[in-house]
Amino acid sequence: MPSKKKQYPGPTFGLRTMGIPVYEKELERGVNAAVFPLERAVYVSPKSGLTASRAEHELTHLRQLARYGILSLPAAGLQNILTILRRRDVATESPWELEAYERQAKTERREKAETKARTAQYAADKRRAGRARSTSEKVSDK
Repeated sequence: MPSKKKQYPGPTFGLRTMGIPVYEKELERGVNAAVFPLERAVYVSPKSGLTASRAEHELTHLRQLARYGILSLPAAGLQNILTILRRRDVATESPWELEAYERQAKTERREKAETKARTAQYAADKRRAGRARSTSEKVSDK
């Protein structure tokens, strides 16, 4: 009897709305999320959770699978062999991973910029509220 897949309860950053199932699963140590190509699904470690940048990384792998179709697994295998022959790390330096890490970094930069803008807006709103409060106190004192 096949085991029932547990839906990932955390935020999926739009993956589900794109029709990509997201499941919770214990993965190898150090692995936060993974794409399973034959299922076209993303699995997330319950301990680490999923960030927007990590979701983008896994989504990039799904795009690569869609781009190369049936040839994606042999093509990835061949690229991994060439990466090993060049004495490089397959997990970080294969062309597929380099593309995914590049998109992940781009998403992280965008997230940082958005957070910085929100923080600046919050500080400006707080200053404005403080000035308005001090002005109203001066008016009520008179």
